This record gives sequence, C-alpha cells and structure tokens, in this order.
Amino acid sequence: MFSFVAIPLFINSTYTLPVIWEMVLIFIITILSVFIAVANQKEDTKIVAKFFNFFLISIGLFMLVTAINQFLKNINDIFSLDFWLSFGIEPLVWVLNVPVLYLAREMIFIEKKVIFSQYKNRVYYYVKYSAKLLVRKLKFRRYEHLDSDVSNYIQEARELSAIGGNRIYIKLNKKDISNEILIAIASDAILGRNKFTNINNQREKYPNVVEMINVDNELCVFWQDNFVSTDYRDTRIDKMKTIELIEEIKLVQK
Repeated sequence: MFSFVAIPLFINSTYTLPVIWEMVLIFIITILSVFIAVANQKEDTKIVAKFFNFFLISIGLFMLVTAINQFLKNINDIFSLDFWLSFGIEPLVWVLNVPVLYLAREMIFIEKKVIFSQYKNRVYYYVKYSAKLLVRKLKFRRYEHLDSDVSNYIQEARELSAIGGNRIYIKLNKKDISNEILIAIASDAILGRNKFTNINNQREKYPNVVEMINVDNELCVFWQDNFVSTDYRDTRIDKMKTIELIEEIKLVQK
C-alpha cells in the first residue's frame, strides 16, 4: 500500500511548479478550504461547498499531472543516487518515529492517571505507571487466548463516566462462571483491549474501575486501579467480603 501511495506523493513534492505559482495555488487552496468549511455548516449552502470542492480537486489533479509531466521529462533522474536517497528518506524518518509516536500516545493515556493519583506530575511517575502496566500485561497474557468463546458470557458492556477517568460496566448472562473466564473478561477491559466486550472507549483507554454484574444484578467482580488517589476511589466494596484473584481483581463473596 505504501509503495502505491508514496510514489505520486514523492513526485508531487519533488517536481514542483515555480515558487510564484506554488504560492498563488497555495493561497487559492487556502481560500477554497475556508469557503468549503463555512458552506458545509448549513444545509442550504452544501451545494456551494460541493462546487468549491470540484475546484479544489481540479487544482490538486493539475498539480499532480504537472509534477508527473516534469518527472517524465527528467526520467534520467532515476539513475542517480540522490533521487533514491530523497525517495527513501521520508519513509525512513516515518519508521524511525513510530516508536516515538507510540510512546507519546501511551503517555497521553497515562497522563490522567498521574494527575488523579497521589503523586506529583513528574516523569518518574509516568515511568512508574508504565512499568506497573507492563507487569499487569505480562500477568494477564495467559488469559488472552482461552479455548471457550468468552464473549458468549457477556450480555451487555458499557463505558461509563467516573471521577478521573472512566468505568467499565459489564453485565453477565450467567451466574456461575469459572474464575478463569471472569479474569479473562476483566483483564480485557482493564488493559483497554475490549476484544471480548467490543467497547470503543471514548473517554480513556485504561479505566479506573471495572465492575461485573451477574444475571441477578449482583456485583460479582470488581477491580479498581490502585494508582488513583484515595480521594477518587470507589468505596462500594470496602465493607463487602472479597477474594483477590489476580492484580486487584476481586471476587465478591456472599
């Protein structure tokens, strides 16, 4: 996919028009983009937005055709080392930045955890939570691929609001479920994978609370991120009798 997309993009960015024409076209494209954004805000002016879109696409095709024409006129460039170095440097930079982008994305998810924790907003605590998360993932790995269809035990699953993050509510369709299945469902929600619950987390990837309700509408499994400050913790199960299964996942006893 990259090869088909990268080639016209590279040609378009390398074989450009004269600077003056480029500046004029950029100005026109900017104006058209503003007009399209404004026209799309009202139903009765959307036809105007389509009209401007036609011109915008036409300009884009004109620039691409002009670039390809320039490339064909200078086809001997493909035999030079500079051509291939220029072609390869952009994907190389992109590949080198993938780990950085992934790390930045994870830090955004972890940021709120640190903000609503009892710790100061410092790099050390970001690293501390990341290490805690890694250990949690390793412990939960054995529950990722169970033989039974875990999704069949779930009647309903929702993402709800909670102080400092989100709360995952899971309604089970059976009363007696093995601890292994319960851990698999809970760990899937805790790590934000949602392979079994099919939830699309809108608030946060990593929830603060995961609660599971059985068919009798009784709380049967409860997990809470202990990284969150005690000021924001859910105290519902403090007086309930529970058994810890793994990584703070608690099985509520009657």
